[in-house]
Amino acid sequence: DIPFSEEEEEEEEEETTGGALEFHYDSLAPGAPRHYKAIANFNQLEQENSVSLTVDQEVEVIGINQYGWWWVRATNNVTGETEEGWAPASYLQVMQKPLPLQT
Repeated sequence: DIPFSEEEEEEEEEETTGGALEFHYDSLAPGAPRHYKAIANFNQLEQENSVSLTVDQEVEVIGINQYGWWWVRATNNVTGETEEGWAPASYLQVMQKPLPLQT
């Protein structure tokens, strides 16, 4: 379910070191929506730097990349801790009214 073509998978593997996704992200444009919610469950990958999502979980998008992954800040539903990591953009939908994230 990872949104990569075979060519992109090879490039991603070259950029992965020590089990961590080593993507770079671009900041969002000024005025771009930052508050999203998960529309499907996503289980964290074996690689470090990805986050798990549950349906209706709120996240703040920090940056985006060309591979369809977004760097997000989210509150872990199990531990209650705020964490940052990669999540697939296709699992996120902009929120109508942003709610404050718990820190």
